[in-house]
Amino acid sequence: MLLRFTALGLVALAQLCVGAIAAAHPADSGSTVQARDSVATYRRADNLAGSRKVKLTYYWIAVQPDNDGSDTTIGTCDKKRTWKASRKFADSLVLEGSGRLKDGTFVNLGSCGCTGYMCFDVVDGPLGSNDNPLVPFVSLAANDIKVGTIVYIKEFDGLELPIKGASGQVLKHNGCGRVDDESWSFKNNQIDFYAFSEKNYEVLDGKLNKDTVQITENAKCKILNYGTGNVA
Repeated sequence: MLLRFTALGLVALAQLCVGAIAAAHPADSGSTVQARDSVATYRRADNLAGSRKVKLTYYWIAVQPDNDGSDTTIGTCDKKRTWKASRKFADSLVLEGSGRLKDGTFVNLGSCGCTGYMCFDVVDGPLGSNDNPLVPFVSLAANDIKVGTIVYIKEFDGLELPIKGASGQVLKHNGCGRVDDESWSFKNNQIDFYAFSEKNYEVLDGKLNKDTVQITENAKCKILNYGTGNVA
């Protein structure tokens, strides 16, 4: 499965003249879902009416490890805020286009042109194609489904998530997602599932082990707020 890359990230990476980096891959309001609520309460026959098969990929943001190095300075376009990071993480941050730093700050690539990694804007969180928030385990990117559309993913119904609830309970997906983003790197008949981190992607992909899934658009299912739990 292949991860999609942002156009800004690829352009910025070229400006930095770093070598090619291989990357083999692909909130809604409400209280954090409890394990008993996240079991597919909304599994209904009408969620499969008019369904179709699509390709499944994943995407995520760069998440700075707590033990990351400090040989590289990254910062905002106006150079008023700077952080230390390893060169590896700095390159990953440029490539992905969005990231969370060790201190919890979220940054997105700015429009200033990336010279010396001083090319980011501080944001409240990762943003979709309409500058709308991306929600872990909920947001999808698609090119042939209107942004805002509720999508039921049959194979995700009951899938155990790689995070825990506030009380340490297991959280399971109810199969319901929402199109919050678009992608330039693929065309139609494909969804990109926002896993937040590469580690989450690896766990989900290992459990599901599927390249295609069955989806229903405008589904009668409920968007749940899984939070980020102990997301890594």
